[in-house]
Amino acid sequence: WDKCQTVNHDHALKELGCNAVARSVSRRSMMQMYIKVDEETFALRSYSPVELYRMKVPFDGQIVEQDRRDGYPGKCRQWIEGVRHGEIKIHMDWDNPKGGENHQLIRYDPTSKELIMTNRVKLNSPARKNGPTETTYSVIFSRSQRRNDDPDFVLGEEESVT
Repeated sequence: WDKCQTVNHDHALKELGCNAVARSVSRRSMMQMYIKVDEETFALRSYSPVELYRMKVPFDGQIVEQDRRDGYPGKCRQWIEGVRHGEIKIHMDWDNPKGGENHQLIRYDPTSKELIMTNRVKLNSPARKNGPTETTYSVIFSRSQRRNDDPDFVLGEEESVT
């Protein structure tokens, strides 16, 4: 899956305390995402010029700890809140610094054939003076024309989640 569009992303990153350079890099990045699903696990791997992120979460609701995506020290706890045909809800939370939570909905739109990842992020305290503590943004992906799978991404016991 290739990033093709964002909704409210730059504004959300600003509200979350990201500087202009970080927002510019994020805006220009050509993010790719790979998803693998088996009977027990949902796994996601994303690439961009500045980031590699892996998530592997079991469907049974078990909490999994992984390194934070924002580069701050500490762990992010993740678990699946719900699954319906064509969508999955994942909850993430993390402690200070800049502690908060993210309710992420990943859904497939059969009409547009796009994958839409909507994030509702709530911080424990504002990232900016008098700033909001909650923001929502979406990243929209289209099916990659380059390749359908990442041959290096294999689910199994050896798969790293960091």
